[in-house]
Parts: sequence; structure tokens; C-alpha cells
Amino acid sequence: MESTSPPPPHHIPARRLSSFHHGAPSPAEAQHARRAAALAAQRERRTHAFEAARALASSRLDVDGMGDLSLGSGGQFSDADSSDGEGDQRMDSPAPPPIASPSHSHKTPRSKPQYKPWARNLLTQGETLDLSHGLPKGLESDWMLRVVPKGKRCLCAVGTDSYGTNSVLYSRVSGRSLSRHSLPLPASTLLDVVYDSALGVLWVLDLIRWMGRDFVECDGGIRSFFLASKLSELGLQLYTPPSPSADGTTSTSTNGSAPLLLGCPTLSSPLLPSSLLPLLTSVPPTSAEPLPVAVTILSPSTTPSQPPSTSAIHIPLQAIGLMLYLTAAHYESGLTALAGWIPCEMGDKGKEGQEGVRRFGQLAEEWAGRGGPASGMME
Repeated sequence: MESTSPPPPHHIPARRLSSFHHGAPSPAEAQHARRAAALAAQRERRTHAFEAARALASSRLDVDGMGDLSLGSGGQFSDADSSDGEGDQRMDSPAPPPIASPSHSHKTPRSKPQYKPWARNLLTQGETLDLSHGLPKGLESDWMLRVVPKGKRCLCAVGTDSYGTNSVLYSRVSGRSLSRHSLPLPASTLLDVVYDSALGVLWVLDLIRWMGRDFVECDGGIRSFFLASKLSELGLQLYTPPSPSADGTTSTSTNGSAPLLLGCPTLSSPLLPSSLLPLLTSVPPTSAEPLPVAVTILSPSTTPSQPPSTSAIHIPLQAIGLMLYLTAAHYESGLTALAGWIPCEMGDKGKEGQEGVRRFGQLAEEWAGRGGPASGMME
């Protein structure tokens, strides 16, 4: 009886054999890998996920009666009226005929809210940054930081009608129109903003479009520089600070005036302990006081015969977190690893020591005492 030899062993590539000796990556390493993959994919493609904003390149904004702001051309987008809140709405109904407004009013000419399909989920949503193993790699050279104020995150779209330039705020999730204002912004502009109705302030987080020119394919450094330059050119704005009520709370009324348009406090690259630590000590949970933002405004005159007066005030910014942006990344809609979210207060699902402004401040202090690059703290 002939003996049978055992089958030859299956050949396993060396790269697979070496992977058997390594454990699963940590959450911080996995987040860094997703970030690198997303940035590489963004560099390779000429078009990215912000198709709605790109489609505006050859169209113009059209607001009829401050209620029909349309960012599409040729009837590509349509409205859907619904009495529901932020839930999903069908957008396949035909666009209603334009309604002429008899006067320049901030009230919508319709009783039901408007839903714009192109305005849904277009704003950047950063991943919660995992800080359990240290600061993100390249923090000192590859990132910029913005303070995110308390308020309603929304899309600000600016168009023109027969009464001038008007702005409409749309919900980030459902694309529902929230309010309309006369802001000192040029037509055909899209901004990523946070609206604090209690203060009457519209905080600008990022730039999407300006006067018909799309900035979604510009890197974060260019968007930040251009936005700061254009906001500085707006000049003095008329602003009526909310007055405290009898119970000690702040009134949400601004006497019918438009919101004050301000850029969010920003730290540009390079991010170093010398610039990070003073900011981190002025936001919650380290500080119980709001972050004062200095601004010069035009105060309304007390009598019709008097012109508005100039005054310098401090806006009390209530921070809810910090947003880190990769300066080399384009503007990305939806949840993306190219932006990191650091909340001020940890929720019930937060893990102790892994995220949050307090942990970020501790790592920044260790970085200041150790010296060297921030990426040296990554394990």
C-alpha cells in the first residue's frame, strides 16, 4: 500500500503573516487612518460630495417675496410644505407659484414652513475626537481651531428680490426655513452658521459660497482667510443688545433689527500651547463665564433726528465645544473624519478621559511641559 504524502502547506503572504502579530488598532489609530484615507480620496477626485453647492456655479439665487429662495435652476429643486417638525419630508411636489410680497417684511408669506431638498445635511459634522491616546498627529501644523457657540446650527443662503438682498436660514437636518433677515451680505452666498436668537447674533463657522463663487473645493486655510477678509469689509453693523427682563433672563427680542454677523473665534495654524492654553482656560468647563468677544457696533439713536452712534461692546459667547479642521481638506458635507469635534461638556455616552475640552486642556499642558511636536504624544 502506497503511502500518501501530506498536501503542501498553503502559501501565506508575508504581509498577512506579519499582521497576525499585531492587535486591533486603538480608536485613536483607527480615527487617524480614516482621516488619512478621507484626505487621500479627497485629493484624488475633482468632484466631491457637495453636489448641491457645485450645481450653483451657473445659477443665481432667486428670492421672490422673501419666501421662495431657490438655489436650483430650471426647476431642479422643489418645495414641500409640511406642518411637521424636523422629520423627513418628501420633496417631489411641484414648486408653488411665486407670491408677491406687498411690503418689505421679515414674516414669511405662507403659514406653513418651506423645505428645501438641497439644504438637507449639507453642513460639516465632525467626528468626536478620541483623545485617550493623546493629541491628533500634526496638530501644530495641519489643523486650525474654531470655538462653536451655543445656538442653532443652520445654513444661511442669501438671495435678492425686488426689495434688495435678503437672507434665509435653513435647518441643518431637514432643510426647513427657520427665519429671514436683511443681512449685509452679497447675493448668491452660502454660509455655515450658528444662530443665537437670545443674543441676536449670527456666528459664521465656515464659508461655502460667496457672490456666486464656490469655495467647497478650497482648502480650509483659504476659506478661513477669505471669510475673515470679507467679514472685516462689511463695516459697522447696527445692533440692539437684548435687554434683561425682570426675572433676570435675557430677552430674545432685538427690536426688529437684523442679527449681528460675527465670525467665530479662530486659531489658525500653527496651533501651539502658547495660543491654545489661554483659549482653553476661557471656555467651559474650565471657565463658568462666557467668552467675551470684542466688537464695535452702531447703536440705534434714541430720537429720529440723531444719527446712530458708535460704541465698543463685548458679546458674551457661550461656547459648547471646539471644532478642529484640517487646513488641507476641502469642505465636506455630513459626518467626516476631516473635522474633529471636542465638546465642552461630556454626555452620558462619553467615556472619561477620552474626549472633551478638559482632556484637551490636560494634553496641551503636558505638551507645553514636554516640548516638541504634539504628535509625539500619540501612542
